[in-house]
Amino acid sequence: MTIRPTLIALALAIPLASVRSQSPEPPAPLIAGQIGAMVLDLPAYPGADERWVIPVPVVDLRIANRFYVGDGLGGLSAGAGVFLVEKGGFSWTADLALTSDRPEDRTGALAGMGDRGFGVFGGSTLAYRIGPVEASAAAAIGLKDRMGLLGVLGLSAGGLLGGRWFGQAGSVAVVGDCANLRWDYGVTSVQARRRGELIEQGAPDLGPGDSVPFTPACGLRELRATASLGYALTQRLSIIGTGGATRLERGAAASPLTRKRTMWEAGLGLSWRL
Repeated sequence: MTIRPTLIALALAIPLASVRSQSPEPPAPLIAGQIGAMVLDLPAYPGADERWVIPVPVVDLRIANRFYVGDGLGGLSAGAGVFLVEKGGFSWTADLALTSDRPEDRTGALAGMGDRGFGVFGGSTLAYRIGPVEASAAAAIGLKDRMGLLGVLGLSAGGLLGGRWFGQAGSVAVVGDCANLRWDYGVTSVQARRRGELIEQGAPDLGPGDSVPFTPACGLRELRATASLGYALTQRLSIIGTGGATRLERGAAASPLTRKRTMWEAGLGLSWRL
C-alpha cells in the first residue's frame, strides 16, 4: 500500500487489540500490543464508487505504558499520542492523527481537483469504559491550512465471546466545521473551471454537475458502524475479520465528489500479540 487509503483499516482492525488472555498478566513490558497485516476491500476515497483491494498494516502498541501508536480520531485514521490520565475506566489522551492523501489520478471522479497530500490533526480524546462497553469523544484541529476542526463521538462493546473467539462492534458519528467539510468535499471555482475544461475534452467520468463550485454545509459528516471478529490460532497469533458501513450526511452527501453515499468495507488478516 502506498499509504494512500491510509488506514481506514485501522479503524476496523485495531479494536481487536484490546482483547486479552484471561491468564494473569505479568508487569507491563516496555512495548506491548499487537502488529499484523490485513487485506482490505474499501472505496478508493470516501464517497467513491470505485474500490480497491489492498494490503494494510495492523498496529496497536503501548510504549512504557504511557504512549500509544495505533488508531486516531476515534478510529478514523492512523495515530499516536500520550496518555495524560488513565484511571478507573477513564482515560484522557493527547493525539496526533494522519489522514489519507487524495491524488487526482486515484479515480476519474477526482479529475481536475488537483493532488491533495496527507492531513495531520492534533487533538485530544476522552474515553470511559464500564466492563466491555466504552464511550469516547475526540476533537482535533488540522495542523495544515484549511483542514478545519473535526469531532468524533463513539460507542463500542467487545471482548471474549467464548472459547477462542473474540469480537467487537461499535458506532461513530463524525462532525466537522465549514473549513473541514470544504477540505474533503468542497469544489472551488478554480477546480470547477478545470473540471469544465475536462468535460469539454470528453472526460468519461465527469458530467455537467461536476463543473459547478460547491460549498458543503457544516455539521454532521458521516455515521459509521463497524464489527470485528477474531479467532486465536495460538496464544499469540489470531486471525481477524472486519466489516463496516458508512453513510455520508448533509454537505458530504450532497458533494459532486460523492458518487456513493453509503459505502462498505471488509477485511481479513492476521495479528501477532507481543
